[in-house]
Parts: sequence; structure tokens; C-alpha cells
Amino acid sequence: MSKTTKILFLAANPVDTPRIRIDEEIRAIDERIQLAEFRELFDVSYHSAVRVGDLQSLLMRHNPNIVHFSGHGAETHEIILVDPTGKGRRVPVAAIGGLFALLNAGLQCVVLNACYTNRQAVEIAKHVPCVIGVSKELGDGAAIVFAAHFYLALGFGKSIKAAFDLGRNQIALEFPGQEDQPVLLGKDSAGGEVVFKWGEKLDLLAGLALGKLGEGGSSRRSEAALQLGLLGDEAAVPLLEKRWQMERDPTVRYWLAIALGRIDGKNALQTLKRIRSEETDRFALSGVDEALGKKGGSRK
Repeated sequence: MSKTTKILFLAANPVDTPRIRIDEEIRAIDERIQLAEFRELFDVSYHSAVRVGDLQSLLMRHNPNIVHFSGHGAETHEIILVDPTGKGRRVPVAAIGGLFALLNAGLQCVVLNACYTNRQAVEIAKHVPCVIGVSKELGDGAAIVFAAHFYLALGFGKSIKAAFDLGRNQIALEFPGQEDQPVLLGKDSAGGEVVFKWGEKLDLLAGLALGKLGEGGSSRRSEAALQLGLLGDEAAVPLLEKRWQMERDPTVRYWLAIALGRIDGKNALQTLKRIRSEETDRFALSGVDEALGKKGGSRK
């Protein structure tokens, strides 16, 4: 499992298209990620003046979890990249869909931060769990604040759906009337709303923090357990329990229990009760009791 969420930022602003502030979008995204609690879990690679011939190699080179496109979309719904002369080149919608049908390993979200990309988003969403597109025209300022606050929310442990909603809310706050232009689609969606099933939540950070549970020394594994607890992702409960069964260090088992105590729901409570019946170390057991106490659960 990757230790970080890899974001591949692709940009194109051909010389024969209106100037947009791609540099400002990059700055805003980077600034918001650095402000976030889990900033160390993100790795962003930026590529500008992207051509059609670059797409396959960039996807295979970076193997990203998120692909972000910043640029222009045509009213006929194609994204516009750059040709060798610097002018715009429209890329067929079906061809881009086919690209993501072939290269989607590890990919959890595609963000098309460009006008008129809703139809392209629909094609990509056949192969990628979540895709964000734009239904009509979106102003440059609105596009920038949406992207910045979308990644800010991811950096604080929010799911893709929650981050999308917060990004749209920021548009409503700063550019009222444009907040309905970004749309969220997915291959597990109905009526344009992504369905987040238990155990399949598209919370990138929970999965990445979980990868650290078996790495490094005691303090590092304990810190990873605490991060998972702060995220509060119920999908992590069975994996935390499995790690508890494998963990020899009672200090780490203490923090695994504390992490479970921070996750809402019956599943976490029942898991804590099972752990308490099996735990033999006094210190680790104190973590279970503390977690149960916070939940108001029985110690029986």
C-alpha cells in the first residue's frame, strides 16, 4: 500500500485560449494542503503544457491516486490540451474514457477542473470510483477556490464526497450562483450521488494511515493508530482489530484500542468488548477500558 496519496496535477492553457490562472490554482492547492492536519500524506506532482502524447507516460510514471486537470473544456465537451505549436487540441471524449479504462490501478478520483467537462466525467466514471466535472461554464476564481478547499478538506481527513461538498460551499460563499457547476459522479453512483458503502468508503487518508500500522518502531505504529482514530472512519474497524491481533507491543495495542474508541458505531464498540475479553496485558487493557469509558460501554 502506498504511504502517501499521490496527486497528479495536469495543466494546459494553449496560446489560442483565454488566459487562466493555473499558477494561482497550484499555489492555492499547495497552500491549503500545507495547512492541513495530514499534509505529510500528500505528494503532488505538477505538469504544465500537457500534450496528448504525454498522458499515458505520465499516468504510468506516477501511478496516481488522484488525477487533477486544470485548463479549458470545449462546449462540445472535450478537454483541450496543447499541440506541438502551443495551440489547443481537443481530445475525443471516448478516447479519454478509454485511457482511464486501461490505466486506473490505484486511481480513486479524477478532477476535471475545466468548463463543460460533465460528459467527459461520465465516460471516466465508468472506470474510476469518483470523478468531478463541470456542467457548464465556471469562472476562474470559482474554479480555484473549489480546488483549494477540496484538497484542504481531504487533508483534514474528509471523504471525497465531503470534500466535494465543502468545495462547492466555498464557491457559494465567494462566488454565489456558480456552486452548482461542479458535479460528482462515480461508477457506484445513482442519480449523480456517490454511494459510500461501509467498508468501501473512499477516504484516502484512512487507508494510507492504516498502511503505517505495521511499519517502523512502537512510537510510529502508535501514532498511525491515533491518526486513524482521529479520522473516525468506521471502515477501519476490522483492520484495526486484525492489527491488534498481530501486535506484540502492549503500548501499540493501547493506542489501537484508543483509536477504536474514537470511531462511532456499534461495530467499534463490539470490537472493543471482544478485545477486552482477550487482552492480558494490564497497560493495554487500560486503553481498552478508557476507550469503553468514552463510549459509555460496559466493561463486562
